[in-house]
Amino acid sequence: MDLPVIYLIILLSYLMLMFAFIIRSYIFMMLTCLLMFSVSIYTFIHGIGSFAPNNFVVMMFSAVTFGLAAYISLKATFELIK
Repeated sequence: MDLPVIYLIILLSYLMLMFAFIIRSYIFMMLTCLLMFSVSIYTFIHGIGSFAPNNFVVMMFSAVTFGLAAYISLKATFELIK
């Protein structure tokens, strides 16, 4: 069984977000949030690997990822404006 690429992209986006928090780079946080927006929309429409898109776990993962990306990008934007 091969590993779907979406798992790699999800892991990469969360690792990039943690790295952006460590180095405190708000521009990098905003760019990572753009990747997280696209991942959440993709997983909401197509599902994650073998999980169907109408699965409760997939829908909640997509919603949490979208909300997290929205909150972090807003906070990073406000910090850049200050």
